[in-house]
Amino acid sequence: MRRDKFAILFMAIITGAVIGGLVGSILAYILPPGVVKTLLQKSITLGFEPVRVDLWVISLTFGLKLYINFLSIIGIFVAIYYFKWWYL
Repeated sequence: MRRDKFAILFMAIITGAVIGGLVGSILAYILPPGVVKTLLQKSITLGFEPVRVDLWVISLTFGLKLYINFLSIIGIFVAIYYFKWWYL
């Protein structure tokens, strides 16, 4: 039971970040130039460049990058609040 709640929380956080990032990008595209547009366009990039491992039979590529903006952080907090209200 505990593992199921963790999986649901993890998916809620990922979903909140994706939806928040999408809404932030759409609003940044729609809004006229100004402070709010600048706030929505700023993002932090976390991660590392792709690393390629070329073996004789198989070639593997590993990489991970996260682009976090203001509304994706808000989306994460909303998802956590919703999870606490609905599942706990």
